[in-house]
Amino acid sequence: SLSKKYAEADREFETAMRLDPKLFEAPYFYGRNRWLQGKLEQAVPLFELAATLRPDDYQALSLLLTIYTGLKRQAEATATRERAMRVIEGRLESEPDDVRAIYMYGGLLVAAGRFQEGMRYADRALAIDPHDPGTLYNVACLYSVAGETRKALDALDRALDNGFAQREWIEHDRDLDPLRNEPRFKALLKQMQAKERVSR
Repeated sequence: SLSKKYAEADREFETAMRLDPKLFEAPYFYGRNRWLQGKLEQAVPLFELAATLRPDDYQALSLLLTIYTGLKRQAEATATRERAMRVIEGRLESEPDDVRAIYMYGGLLVAAGRFQEGMRYADRALAIDPHDPGTLYNVACLYSVAGETRKALDALDRALDNGFAQREWIEHDRDLDPLRNEPRFKALLKQMQAKERVSR
């Protein structure tokens, strides 16, 4: 999957799921692999299975919410958001500095229309880990959904500067849809494509 050999990765994930039907990582990373290919509908049952296999995990639920929201499946999005919020609240009680839980919770607040609270969680995540490309990328998504275009593009720019290299993720992530017509966003994608050509 990381080498962009998606079809081969799909086969390996299916083998892993067959060998151990209770293994969380197999459907979770298979779902992410489908996401990278833009096969969002096919990622849904994989993230649902992952969330069932590990009920205290918030990552599969958060990604599932992003897909449901993008597909305008409102009832499922609302139920998934409430489920994810409960799980993350539990996580933050035991691990208050879990950066991933912090920015994902911020994203859930924004998805619920609680923009100012969501921004506070974004700021908290950046204060803990201001140079991590994953944190910057996810905070960019949070800002994008909240309508904070300039902040979203700034965070995305910094994510790329700090090594974020998943162009497919940026191309298919529905959270970034509000940025797609922005000239600066288009320039960032072109910059990533140029880097990929040079590295081949």
